[in-house]
Amino acid sequence: MPGVLHIATADAWDRIYNGVTDKLVVVCFTASWCGPCKRLAPEYSQMAVEYPDVRFVKIDVDAARAEIPAIATVKSLPSFVLVRNQEQVGSMKGAHLQQLKKMINAHR
Repeated sequence: MPGVLHIATADAWDRIYNGVTDKLVVVCFTASWCGPCKRLAPEYSQMAVEYPDVRFVKIDVDAARAEIPAIATVKSLPSFVLVRNQEQVGSMKGAHLQQLKKMINAHR
């Protein structure tokens, strides 16, 4: 069953990032105190069911800040990064799920 993978360590991030081949990976940067992040969480989880060919990952920036250097570039929450073949193919800021779905569909 598809679902959202929660990661909080550099090792887990490296396994996801370095293991990315042709499969699109959508990474959601979030935080427990972020209201928009909380509101979109159920819909983001549902997207993992809607798009079984896409891998969905969630990173809590507070829990992982010391572990995952990529978080340093995250300036607002939620932020999304799309990765394929160890390359960033898209990114966006904000809880705009329709826009995120368009990006996913463009890179699937």
